Amino acid sequence: DPTASASARGYCSQQPAAHTNLQIVRANNLLLTRIEHNCPYGLTGCKDVVIYNHGFPDSSIVPTAAQDFAAASTVGAGWPEESYFSSRLPRKWCEYIIKQLANTAFVAFNTRGVPGSSSSADPETVETAPDDFEKKTLTGDLEDISAIAALMRLHCPDARISVCGMSTGAFLALAFAARPDFHPQGGIASCFVLACVEDIPSSASLDFSEEQRAAFDSD
Repeated sequence: DPTASASARGYCSQQPAAHTNLQIVRANNLLLTRIEHNCPYGLTGCKDVVIYNHGFPDSSIVPTAAQDFAAASTVGAGWPEESYFSSRLPRKWCEYIIKQLANTAFVAFNTRGVPGSSSSADPETVETAPDDFEKKTLTGDLEDISAIAALMRLHCPDARISVCGMSTGAFLALAFAARPDFHPQGGIASCFVLACVEDIPSSASLDFSEEQRAAFDSD
């Protein structure tokens, strides 16, 4: 319940200097998702939501974030220095956006098949790609963004939802913004990206080829 007390939601007792609240959840019981907000009225009071999409191959959150966060909350420990992010860019974007915009939530997640968001792999095993990694498709990644957007619309009914990303995540953010059929109720407010591919139409062929899938099976 996003309106419950901070302790009931399992937030860390030691917060950064700029007061924020953190949740580590799983969207659709699969997608490892990090939600940080600075709204004093709770998550439901947020007026803006920014959803970050990571590149490929990359991730947004350390795959053991859910277990690590739960363990830290149990003993009342603070957040680790990297705040459960696996990459520097989403961490810095989160820090900046949370500092600059009031009543805002920054959301980062690992797409399906990426360690931490896999139904077939131990999150402790990050050296080997999960079996479902080779089944990734751009459409599947768009469905993942849609699931995150729907989750945030549920918890932040009055918020403007924006999407952003880097590299492949930038392409996905743009593709998602251009597909109203994937949008949550209320639509998408804006999209901003970094290091996006130049020729988006031709990039639609970035899914694994049959040769690449055969290489997976031979390894």
